[in-house]
Amino acid sequence: MQIKLEVIGRDPKELIPNKLNNELFSDSQNDEAYLELKASIALVGILQPLIITKSDNTRSGNKRLKCALELGLTSVPCIVENDSDELKELQQSSECSDELLETYLTIAHDLKKKDTVLSKLKKLETLNAIYDIHQGVRSDKNPALAGYVKERDKVASKSGRTKLQNIRKNLEIAFHDDKKKQDDWLLAQGDKATLKTVLKDTSKLAGKITNDPDLSGVKYDLVTEQIHIHNQSCFDLSIIPDKSIQSIVTSPPYFLMRPSQVGVESSEEIGTEKDIELYTDRLVDCFVRCIPKLTADATIWVNLADVMRQGGFKGAPELFLVKMIRAGFICCDKVHWVKTSAQPGDGDNSFQNVEYLLKFSLTPTPYVNYEWLNETSDFDGSTFGKGARIKLSSFVNLKRGFVTTNIANTGKLRRACSLAGFHLEHSSTFPPEIAYMCIKLSCREKSHVLDLFNGCGNSAVALLYADMGLTYHGIELNCLSVRASQINLDKIHGLMPASKIIPLNLDTETNKAA
Repeated sequence: MQIKLEVIGRDPKELIPNKLNNELFSDSQNDEAYLELKASIALVGILQPLIITKSDNTRSGNKRLKCALELGLTSVPCIVENDSDELKELQQSSECSDELLETYLTIAHDLKKKDTVLSKLKKLETLNAIYDIHQGVRSDKNPALAGYVKERDKVASKSGRTKLQNIRKNLEIAFHDDKKKQDDWLLAQGDKATLKTVLKDTSKLAGKITNDPDLSGVKYDLVTEQIHIHNQSCFDLSIIPDKSIQSIVTSPPYFLMRPSQVGVESSEEIGTEKDIELYTDRLVDCFVRCIPKLTADATIWVNLADVMRQGGFKGAPELFLVKMIRAGFICCDKVHWVKTSAQPGDGDNSFQNVEYLLKFSLTPTPYVNYEWLNETSDFDGSTFGKGARIKLSSFVNLKRGFVTTNIANTGKLRRACSLAGFHLEHSSTFPPEIAYMCIKLSCREKSHVLDLFNGCGNSAVALLYADMGLTYHGIELNCLSVRASQINLDKIHGLMPASKIIPLNLDTETNKAA
């Protein structure tokens, strides 16, 4: 914006306060920083001029204006912001109201001052209103919208804008389209909350509203000829026969990255612990309980990632690895899973797109089969037969210690679950390709596979694609995730015709039909 730098004195009583200030930012009139600002102004006056419009609207400097009014000052320094060529082009291209333009410019100043999730969302929505952007409009293909694209990209990246849009959708579900309650909830999150955190929290809010109480918390097991998914705690393995499991393939909840689940006792959950030592101790305990269930040459594959909190990594994979070795397991391999489609986070640290695949056993010579890698020339990759065939070497390079895939996309599954009448909170990023590789490397024909943290059933999907006559045992604490697994197997991948489902006692009090 072109700003006339001449400073003039104005009576603060004649200026109009920034009407969006209290909507976008928490009221800090009595906080320590505000009181310090007020004391400084009382001592030396206002040193930084306010930015105002010709119509006396305060675009920047609302706190200084408040201080001036409370201190009874009769004059404050101001700079009048002239309408620039950019603003004139904006008026001509959008034909929007002066009030909408004033809103846009006010938010622009506020964003420079202090960025919050609410302020980003407000500016993005205001820009959309100015340019009449709605679903289906291709702003990148329209030269007349170049200004919009430029301003939009200043607000957030493409992934950030998607998060903002989904945050609004979740809030509309949670607060029944009450815009004030939605914005008040966002306002309460403060300026420290990240887009990722707010998106998770709003997804949880939406899930509590949309999930049918007749579904949440009701035990739901799923059993077919090959697939056995049990709605119970991973600490209870009584249903698994001793010495039956050839391979465990699982991706446990990451430390501090799993919200509490509806209808689930917190004492049974893993991933919600506040202490890294407790988290890793409980996780190791789960695998120690598996020892009687394993065959003599069984393999355990664990996908685990680290988390950053308060400016530092917690070392969850490394601590878990050390404790597993101390518990008597042998670490046979450490494979790096590189996620090519992962999105940068909101922090200042380097881009973390690598997770661990840790391989354990109880013997130095567990069963392993590399022949399938040599015998198979290609592989139906991330779409498992629904897309172009992908060379194995394009994602498996075990000699160099890494595998490369996209992250799992749960968009289709979420929509399918919504059509089935419930909101999917769980976001499984453990792709079937990874589980497929682990199963093919570690399983004999017609053996048994266990996933202690079934999630949405991607390990079960991989097992059926492996086509080795295997039997799958999945343990899942959340009954809605078991239902999502059925939809994943049936609707998304077409692997489980209804005729093959062996019904449990679905009319009893402990089981209920979907």
